[in-house]
Amino acid sequence: MGVEFKRYTLNDKSEITIRPAFMEDEQKIVELCESVTNEDYISLQATPTPLEIRQVFKFPDYFISLVTEHDGNIVGYGEIKKSPCQKKGELRIYTHKDYRGVGLGTSMMIMLLREATYKGLQKINLMVATENLPAVHLFRKFGFQVYRVTGEDPLLGRRNNAIYMHRILNKETDLQCIQCNQAILCESFLIEK
Repeated sequence: MGVEFKRYTLNDKSEITIRPAFMEDEQKIVELCESVTNEDYISLQATPTPLEIRQVFKFPDYFISLVTEHDGNIVGYGEIKKSPCQKKGELRIYTHKDYRGVGLGTSMMIMLLREATYKGLQKINLMVATENLPAVHLFRKFGFQVYRVTGEDPLLGRRNNAIYMHRILNKETDLQCIQCNQAILCESFLIEK
């Protein structure tokens, strides 16, 4: 199937298009993610590097990715990085500050979760800053549950207030895969040989 082109009208009457991310979008995706991660309340996530974004296109079997366009500009980016066994995924979503609170995140989540279900993923994890209440609300609305909350990290000497959430898409499958957990830690399965 793959992410399809879909048009939505947001709550502010803006017409957006959600579509697959293409290699030509790489620089615009990096710029959007940089603008989002430079905001104080989202500083937990590092900006994806061009190399990380390039992995989306080099290893398409391990990613579900989409962009949202408005008037030819990329105003949203979402991805789910799949584990080597293709059962679990890590969700990241970035929305331009001018498009928050109007349904953009909701539209992107609908598309990402639909595709994840179609691709057979059984569990989606994510991390969000505790201060980012609109995002926490969005994820809860889509059935994500909190499984861990962290506070100040004395080793790093900075606050790392994060909420870790997950959503089970298919309860019938065993999600314990030691090989996947080890591969995800070093991301060795996404290195070109």
